[in-house]
This record gives sequence, structure tokens and C-alpha cells, in this order.
Amino acid sequence: ADESGAEDLDGELLDNHDRRWDELKQAEKRRESSVDGVALGQPAIALAAKLAHRAAKAGLPAELFPVGLPDGSRSVTDVFAAVNDDGTGATLFTVAALARLAGEDPEAELRRVARAFATRVRQAEQAAKQGGADPAALSADDWRRYWPVSP
Repeated sequence: ADESGAEDLDGELLDNHDRRWDELKQAEKRRESSVDGVALGQPAIALAAKLAHRAAKAGLPAELFPVGLPDGSRSVTDVFAAVNDDGTGATLFTVAALARLAGEDPEAELRRVARAFATRVRQAEQAAKQGGADPAALSADDWRRYWPVSP
């Protein structure tokens, strides 16, 4: 074993070590809540993801997230089935939280999808021009006709 004894630690001992480390950090920074210290001025989706990460790390069960997901639910179907009167904000919070809990970066994923969408819009408009149509006057059927096929 090395000086730290790290190779002697099993999973349970590591979990206890991590929990103790979090307790020490919280005490050192005088945090009264697991979500204290989260920068509230950050973009909303990043904020939701960070808050969800902190809350989940603290052991908050899934059904207590804003939309009230059934315990252990993680699928998109579960998210949309659980949407209630809290509307879009609660849905966005839940989607960001689930992405973060799945190890994804919701802000980066949203940015990637938004950029891909913009590219596809531009491709459809270019195809319309090449087909002799005015992109500013496309009907819904025209958009469908010129929309690029998914790769």
C-alpha cells in the first residue's frame, strides 16, 4: 500500500471518506445547506443542474425534485409523464437535473443541439434557394420538403 493507504479502501470506506470530506468542506465554508455556495447568477440551466447535483449528492430522493419524479426515475418518458402545473420552468429544471445526474453537461448539450438546429435551418433555406423558392416565404410543407435528412 502507498502512504495514503488508498489501495486498502473498499467502496464503502471510500463513500464514507467522500461523505466526511463533504462535511469538512461544508463546515470550513460555513455552509448551512448542501446548496449554499452555488452561484445564483449563472445561466439558469447550469444553475438547475448544479443545484440538482448538490441535492442528489446530499441524498435528496428523485420524487422531491420540483416536478415530483417517481423515485428512481431517469427516463425522458418519466420526465414528461411527471410534468404538472409548475409548467416549463419545472420541466427545464427536471431535464437539467436528470442530465446532470446522468453525468452530462446540460448547458453544453443544449448549446450543441441549438447549433445543430441552426445548421439544419440554414441548410433548408439554402436548399429552398437552390430550388428557386424564397426562404422567407416557405410554407410548412415547403419547410418539410427542404428540411435536411437526419445524418
